Amino acid sequence: MNQGQTIFAQIMSYIPKHRFDSYVRKYRGHYKDQSFFCWEQYLVMSFARLTCRESLFALILISKLRNFIKTKIFSMNSSSNLRS
Repeated sequence: MNQGQTIFAQIMSYIPKHRFDSYVRKYRGHYKDQSFFCWEQYLVMSFARLTCRESLFALILISKLRNFIKTKIFSMNSSSNLRS
């Protein structure tokens, strides 16, 4: 049973963010785009790797599919509640 953090969060807590940030500054990782930060991309790619995804595209596709299914289920439940 989950007692707080997810397993992924526990694994990522071993990565020193201050050291990661120092490498990003040293190698100018943020110089082009500020909308998707290096740390966020690192977390997404790490999650993809740990869950055996082939690519970032596969992870995004699964996320969008999951959201689509959730909204469809919600809309089906909402419409069935209106009829009853």
